[in-house]
Amino acid sequence: MLTGDKVIKALSRKWKAKDALAKQLKVKNQEEYEKILKDLIEAEVIEVEEKDGAINLRLKETEAKKQRAIKKEKELFEKEQKIKKEVDKNLSHLGQELYQEVNRGEFPELDIPSRSTSNIVFDEDLRQYVLGEKTVTRTAKSMGQIRSFSQLVWVMRFLKDLLKVDKSSTLRDVYYSSEAYQIKFADQQESDICITDVEAMLSIPREDFKVFPEERSAIYGDFTVEYTTPARYAGRRVTMSDSPDGVMIGPHLVNSKFIQTKADKVIAIESGGMFTRFVEEEVNEKYNAILIHTAGQAPRSTRRLIRRLHYELNLPVYIFTDGDPWGALQISC
Repeated sequence: MLTGDKVIKALSRKWKAKDALAKQLKVKNQEEYEKILKDLIEAEVIEVEEKDGAINLRLKETEAKKQRAIKKEKELFEKEQKIKKEVDKNLSHLGQELYQEVNRGEFPELDIPSRSTSNIVFDEDLRQYVLGEKTVTRTAKSMGQIRSFSQLVWVMRFLKDLLKVDKSSTLRDVYYSSEAYQIKFADQQESDICITDVEAMLSIPREDFKVFPEERSAIYGDFTVEYTTPARYAGRRVTMSDSPDGVMIGPHLVNSKFIQTKADKVIAIESGGMFTRFVEEEVNEKYNAILIHTAGQAPRSTRRLIRRLHYELNLPVYIFTDGDPWGALQISC
């Protein structure tokens, strides 16, 4: 059955002959076809022109933008579902291996890629440091490792439950949730290490299993993006100078589409007080820059955004930081 949605999906911003469109849609009822076109034209969804005796049709710009956003959202949703299934499958596989080892009367163990400096290598293709092939074994057989082994298994279970209900969490929330299961972490650093272990075992960043840091960084300046997620925000544009406090850098901002900027550089600022002062002094306008508050050592989402600005827009990045060891660490990140 021919519907308005089918007509819309068959059109774009390029002109298409009315007869060619009818042939593509395999129109059988010409009267019905004409009525649908008339309704879409009156609703200002499509526009029409007559050229060389032929009638041509195309989507209005607003409708074309809406359709692009819908298509992008669908692609992202399908990608997320594929990743979700892969992560769930890998976690199930690890759990089954542990179960089988226990069932055979063996002490369960997990092989984790080593994160020692000797196993960190530079990948020329990715242009970043990655883990090598060395692994370390965490086992329930060792009294010194039984606690950390149990913590790691619980974290894997927690992540699998997150995927099952399709919810997200923060690193802080993972730490606090452990108390309800009587899993004792000395502090959040211990639970963060377990999350990193799972990332290393699955070769998948924690963002793919819906665990994010607490957002605390911000961005300010002449820079406009278009959100692609979540669905209700897809297609919505925001400029980073809309708020005097800047815009908080979260996972949806990091994954957004870059629309336009006149800036020719990025200034990453460690201190929140200095970031505020730079905004007040209009440093972004005086030096034609995008300002980013890293909030100390930048969270991963902030580092990803800076990396995108550098490699996708070819903007040089200048680091404004304290002259101490922590500042040196900031530069290295």
